[in-house]
Amino acid sequence: MMKRAATIALVGTITGTAVAQEIWAGYDVEFSKTDGADWTLPENQDRLTDAVWITRADTQGIFNIVTESSYTKSFSPEDTRWAAGTTADLGSLVFDCWECLITRPSVITLVGPLVVHLVSEDIYIDIQFTGWTGGGAGGGFAYIRGTRPDTCRVDLDGDDELTIFDFLAFQNLFDAGDLLADFDGDEELTIFDFLAFQNEFDAGCP
Repeated sequence: MMKRAATIALVGTITGTAVAQEIWAGYDVEFSKTDGADWTLPENQDRLTDAVWITRADTQGIFNIVTESSYTKSFSPEDTRWAAGTTADLGSLVFDCWECLITRPSVITLVGPLVVHLVSEDIYIDIQFTGWTGGGAGGGFAYIRGTRPDTCRVDLDGDDELTIFDFLAFQNLFDAGDLLADFDGDEELTIFDFLAFQNEFDAGCP
């Protein structure tokens, strides 16, 4: 369950385009998947970008459901690399696969701060695991992480805050099926997209 809405991504593609390095510092997003929750549902996937959606089945480790159907030892999550530390020390960090770094996932909450690198998009994100269900008992996990440094993900009137104008304009786009903001990456606006935007609006775009 997300405590804040996921970042809205403008519909489009980065294929064949040079992507500048991004750093998402801090821990202002909380994500959790409860034991036994359906990992194929959007609410149980942390949709970091269009290319990386982190989730976990009822057993084993985390994986990127955009490109993987399940966890693969010493490989998943695909398109990510991991390091111990924070983005403040990015230049000195050594990155490896998730399980190469987290040799005992059952104690992941004791490991300390980590940085995940989204490789193809060259994004570095602070992340700290706060919960992990081991022993094949349901696949629950939780963490806090950084997010894009943008003040507001969708700001239709350019004032750096979400207003009733933004909300009503997004509602009109949703009703018309316009492809402006797409949360679930399926290239159409869904009720999930609308509710996620509503959550951002209700939160005042913190």
